[in-house]
Amino acid sequence: MYRIVVTDSRRANCGKYLEKVGFFKPKNDEIFVNQEKLDKWLKYGAKMSDTVRSLVKEFNKVNVKTKTNIENRK
Repeated sequence: MYRIVVTDSRRANCGKYLEKVGFFKPKNDEIFVNQEKLDKWLKYGAKMSDTVRSLVKEFNKVNVKTKTNIENRK
């Protein structure tokens, strides 16, 4: 399992992070992103890495499909 975290760029290599905003489990392709926390940090000026950007994009695609399926059942 990999954590999606917010870290200070000046301390990126020390292993400490400011906040966990999600995770990725590659064995079963499970992705979770707390969109509220992510949006908060992006408003503060945080920048996503290319890898995190692609994971968030995939997470949003899956969520749109899930929401559409749930709405169609109602």
